[in-house]
Amino acid sequence: MRTYAWGSRTAIAEFTSRPSPTAHPEAELWFGAHPGDPAWLQTDQGERSLLDTLREDPDGELGAAVRDRFGDTLPFLLKVLAADEPLSLQAHPSSEQAVEGFAREDKLGIPISGPTRNYRDPSHKPELLVALGQFEALAGFRSAERSVELMRALAVTDLDPFVNLLAGQSDADGLRALFTTWITAPQPDLDVLVPAVIDGAIQYVRSGEKKFAAEAKTVLELGERYPGDAGVLASLLLNRISLSPGEGIYLPAGNLHAYLHGVGVEVMANSDNVLRGGLTPKHVDVDGLLEILDFRLIEQTYGGRGRKPTVH
Repeated sequence: MRTYAWGSRTAIAEFTSRPSPTAHPEAELWFGAHPGDPAWLQTDQGERSLLDTLREDPDGELGAAVRDRFGDTLPFLLKVLAADEPLSLQAHPSSEQAVEGFAREDKLGIPISGPTRNYRDPSHKPELLVALGQFEALAGFRSAERSVELMRALAVTDLDPFVNLLAGQSDADGLRALFTTWITAPQPDLDVLVPAVIDGAIQYVRSGEKKFAAEAKTVLELGERYPGDAGVLASLLLNRISLSPGEGIYLPAGNLHAYLHGVGVEVMANSDNVLRGGLTPKHVDVDGLLEILDFRLIEQTYGGRGRKPTVH
């Protein structure tokens, strides 16, 4: 069980039929064989780690076909995730990036469990989340045209130079230029721009306009929790997703995202590699994040039960 601050004191406890509320927020329940938090099996000899069980009899537990393709490890990790507060702004590496990053950090002598470690294993981490209830998220860059429309709707004069920057380039180039500008901005600049955007979002919500109401409310929620954080600005560039129960979202390598609220089941590669860019007290590695980000438009990665989730 991962007890991160953004977790829920009730959701996972109720999912596992335990008393709630719990003493601490419960964020992720892992069912897998990752060294960081392996599942435990009930056997006649007592509890045994799934990781140790696979190591002792990989052919019997995994089978020859799985071993030939993935080696002696379980190739996937399943989690129950419960978010009462927004998660960090983050992305995950490709296979090639993970192998290189893991080797690099090993060479630098960064401990596997160290707080500044990005690559805790040499695996990529594509992931699929299926909502168990209403689930809210930011995921993938929306079109530059749509983001320009949103920023103009907020009517923030301080945003005008950035609107012009984004409007004057292709989607991928413009999004890369603007996101990089914001995520690397000096803190004094952020301390001016972020409050101005929050004020614009307040006015937009008060106006009763509906078109970008979800985005504006997200700006306010993130700004309250992370004042002066560049991630508040980055939220203006991402698709705002609402999933109903049973709908899902697929996040390939390099997809910038932040889960906002809800409970879901995640299936991913057996990895714990995360590059963070903001909205968190944890280690942020802006340079590392920029190395792996994919700025192409990937709105088609959402779906479920024949319907397309709401994409704002």
